[in-house]
Amino acid sequence: MSGFWARYDEVSLSQGELVKNFSDSSTDISKKIIDSLGSLEPEIYRHEIRVQSKNVGELFLMKNIPHENDVTIHSLIVNNIDRGHAYGTKALLAVERKLARVKINNFWAVIPLINGRGMYFLLRAGFTPSHNYDHVELNWFIRGGQK
Repeated sequence: MSGFWARYDEVSLSQGELVKNFSDSSTDISKKIIDSLGSLEPEIYRHEIRVQSKNVGELFLMKNIPHENDVTIHSLIVNNIDRGHAYGTKALLAVERKLARVKINNFWAVIPLINGRGMYFLLRAGFTPSHNYDHVELNWFIRGGQK
């Protein structure tokens, strides 16, 4: 792959494409986030996660959620066959570096309360729970602590 949006180690992410019809099961998560914030529908961008020109997963990022100039992870998917190589964590580190260069305020993640595996992944990837957003069905995490 000749061009990439962000890179960390052997993992690179493609330039994000605006998602117009988000039709997978994560749509319910988006609705819960929007409802909890009283916000307009967020802009969601899809990035391919690639290793040596092979697509190993996808990362969906929401722009200006929960605040202006913040970015929130909507979902991260690594193909079953490609799991166990830390590609998801390296993708998040690539995004964090890119966001720091373009002066984004905060890098967030939000997951449903019932997603124990997602919570474990975020904690291992260096995100910390945030107590600023109390919602019955969602857990908010922030990377690098609140500024």
